[in-house]
Amino acid sequence: MAELIESSSTTSSDFKYVKIPSDPNLPIEQLSASKAGGLQNDEMIKLAKQYFTSTTNTQTDPEQDKAMAASIRAEAIKAGANPAQLSAVNDAALLALHNSTTCEITCLTLPVAANSKTGVSMYTDDKGRGKGLGTNVRASELARTCGNPDADIKGDAFVSRYIDDEEGDVWERVDFEVKEAQGETGWTEIGKGRGGSLSNVMQGGGGAMEMGRAQGQNAPDVVRKGDGYEWTENPEEVEIRWGVGGGVKGRDVKVKFGARKLKVEVRGEVKVEGELGGAVVIDECTWCVEGEELVVTLGKREGGTMWGVAVK
Repeated sequence: MAELIESSSTTSSDFKYVKIPSDPNLPIEQLSASKAGGLQNDEMIKLAKQYFTSTTNTQTDPEQDKAMAASIRAEAIKAGANPAQLSAVNDAALLALHNSTTCEITCLTLPVAANSKTGVSMYTDDKGRGKGLGTNVRASELARTCGNPDADIKGDAFVSRYIDDEEGDVWERVDFEVKEAQGETGWTEIGKGRGGSLSNVMQGGGGAMEMGRAQGQNAPDVVRKGDGYEWTENPEEVEIRWGVGGGVKGRDVKVKFGARKLKVEVRGEVKVEGELGGAVVIDECTWCVEGEELVVTLGKREGGTMWGVAVK
């Protein structure tokens, strides 16, 4: 068993989380961060994004850049992108968009009543495969144990736990320890047995909400127009897009997610603020700037349902 790294003791205002290095020879690390940001300014996601941005390789080679841009175009066309539009984007802009780091969140257990409304999520570099990062064997095995059979995690990974109790209006980060990342406490089995893991969702053991998520994965998106934005939804998630023009960077954007609320600002201008058409799982909500568009993705709490309106 690998050596463990323990951080200094935490206070009641801190929570513990772990880092699982991709290198199997390095120990799993016990880390801590402040709970002070709460739901609106979650420290876990901020730290993960900062980490993956800092580990991006900034050294470039012209020939490698050219080959990478060609590969990105080929993959995009294969996925259905317009070849003419792609050819109009120069290599530098295409690579800048590709290398803009966001955090990919993999749900390990859902915050349902059977799990005392606690969820566990894994945070990884969403550009890990494109950066050529190696497979994280330990993180991949953990994700597969929790019901993600095709998990192939690239690069370092972080794992954290949270409480998400909508009825009690509680959202809080709580401790996740190294021994749990190594499967020593049986939390993954408890989740499976009580219906809180993704494997139970797919097998029909997780109740109406989880079954709705599983059944809605392949449903087609429904496109609608909103007040200054376009949005799509399927039974699993809602995606909202705003045209923001060129030159907008991540630092120009502020997004606040609530269990049923959303506020979006771009360069000080409020694009939307109000109550959502339904409840969301905060750890499954993300945003990014794609070219001249701002994209917000909301993971529905009640899968299998259609909202009919994005923001009221």
